[in-house]
Amino acid sequence: MKAGRDKVLPWSHLGKVDALWQNNPEGAFRKRNAWSLYNCFTEVMKSRSAARQFSTLSGLGRLFDPAAR
Repeated sequence: MKAGRDKVLPWSHLGKVDALWQNNPEGAFRKRNAWSLYNCFTEVMKSRSAARQFSTLSGLGRLFDPAAR
C-alpha cells in the first residue's frame, strides 16, 4: 500500500504485483520474504519504459531500505 501512497508505482500496477505475489505459489516468487516481494515489483516494472523503471527502482529502494531515506 505504501508503494501506491508514495507514488512509487501506479495503483493499476500494484494489482499486478499482488497477483504475482498471491498466484505464484510454486514459481519464482513463492518465498514470502522482502526479496521475493521486491522481485514481484521488478517483474511488473519490465513493461515500463527505461526512465520509469529507473524512477520506480529509486522509490523501491527507499521503501525497502529505511537507511536510504
